[in-house]
Amino acid sequence: MRTGRIRIWRFSNAPDELRALHRGPEPPEWLVMVPRALGGGQIDDVILGHGRPGSVARYETSKGDLVYVGMSGVNKVSKLLASRERITLEKLVKRTSRN
Repeated sequence: MRTGRIRIWRFSNAPDELRALHRGPEPPEWLVMVPRALGGGQIDDVILGHGRPGSVARYETSKGDLVYVGMSGVNKVSKLLASRERITLEKLVKRTSRN
């Protein structure tokens, strides 16, 4: 893997050795790898400081590179809306079939 640049992947497309760092219950949506030479407090502020609490996790590789994994929250919202729409549609079908 090239060093010296920040890399961003969908979590499912990230290298196995980076995905293995995540130990959370749900698979994240994205993964960012920041080489040690580019890391620092400002990177943490940018990546960790603007997310919802618990939506981004930070890990460090044995080489000192930083790895961030996270959820956008959009997926959960879309699933909730889809389930509400499905329930509403099911109720509508039941009502119309009774008539």
